Amino acid sequence: MTSYFKSFCLGAVSLFSTLSLLADTIVLPNPANGVRTASLGDAISGTYGNSLNPSVTTIGNAFGGSWLNEGELTAAGSNDWLKITLDAGKTWGTDVSGTWEISADFWQTWGRAVISMHVGHGGGDPDYFAWEITSNNTSGSFSYQRLSGTGGGLSNIKLWGSGTPSVSEGGSTVLLLGAALLGLAAAARRRRA
Repeated sequence: MTSYFKSFCLGAVSLFSTLSLLADTIVLPNPANGVRTASLGDAISGTYGNSLNPSVTTIGNAFGGSWLNEGELTAAGSNDWLKITLDAGKTWGTDVSGTWEISADFWQTWGRAVISMHVGHGGGDPDYFAWEITSNNTSGSFSYQRLSGTGGGLSNIKLWGSGTPSVSEGGSTVLLLGAALLGLAAAARRRRA
């Protein structure tokens, strides 16, 4: 293996490791401070609040840009873009966990995605949670738990879309990194010759 190819491979591995650190499971709010808590895996940011249901305005104010509601699920299952699967032994209610999946076709239409969760009113807050998903990602985990109070059963999970589709950040970055490393290797060869 040539040295510039080894450098390219090491650079690509390092870049993929860095990109994977950008997304994480975000828990809202801190469980020690709330009556209700929720988490979503492979998110880059999140918000929560009290209202009947997050609206286009609520999502836009939280994440910037113009958003469109692309579907709502009120039980485990799927629609055109979103699929919710519950973990074994879990039911749609006050202690829920499972996985979410976004159709790869979604990313052919939209450049950004938000998943929101609304819970029933009652003696507690927050009433909704929302997370922006890592661009071009198609799956992750989620959970919701009522820690105390009344009401607060999971009402719905919605998928929101915004922006124009883009090339996967990781793929284009790796290609640019590879081109840069090849250029450096060629320059080093010329200096030695």
